[in-house]
Amino acid sequence: MDNEELNRVINRAAHAVVLEWPGVIDADDLAQELWVQVWESQATRTLLEGKPARERMNLLCRMGHRIAAGYRSDNARFSAQVRYSVDDIKDALSGRSLWSEITEDIALGMKGLRERNDRYADAIERYVRKVPPETEADRKRRDRAIEALADETNAAVRQLFDGFEARPGRTLGDGPGSKRRAFPQDVNNSKNIFDPEFNGSPRLDMYRSWVDPEMYPDERPARIENWDTYSRADFR
Repeated sequence: MDNEELNRVINRAAHAVVLEWPGVIDADDLAQELWVQVWESQATRTLLEGKPARERMNLLCRMGHRIAAGYRSDNARFSAQVRYSVDDIKDALSGRSLWSEITEDIALGMKGLRERNDRYADAIERYVRKVPPETEADRKRRDRAIEALADETNAAVRQLFDGFEARPGRTLGDGPGSKRRAFPQDVNNSKNIFDPEFNGSPRLDMYRSWVDPEMYPDERPARIENWDTYSRADFR
């Protein structure tokens, strides 16, 4: 396998992986990260050269998912740490184990999706009820709907935490009528999810457990059948 062929398969893998991690990493950056890992490891290069094309693609995709997961966990900005991948959303909708509070976040995302596209929202509801798509067009619509729900859920979480991040021109938690004001140079632009001013924000332990799971052993997974009535209302 020459460099040209390796470049093609790396780029294909990168573009496939980023679809599952909306907003976390773009395809060009992921391709560069994959190149670095391949060229820094003789064992990886040897393994790739000895694999058929399909298995090379699968191996690079697995590597890409690990890189993307690391990007999500390592990003020090609070808002960037709170991101669900498409697989996270699929797992929650399918009733497989995930973070317990994702149900509340998806309910917010589902509300936004319903306002944006009724057909996508209907496709999600059919997916939850395990109704198989009847046509290829239905299958593609379902996949696009799940991607759109991931986008809406992440947007809802960012909006939810908007009041917990300081920005130039305001102090943390400022609202209408506040007399306090921070100058841009006073704002710390490298806030971390573990900063004490975020204490008390909604579902904080879940988000912190993404970064350091061992610190939060009580963050247990959940299944859709265990959601409360309010959280399940959008999926009936």
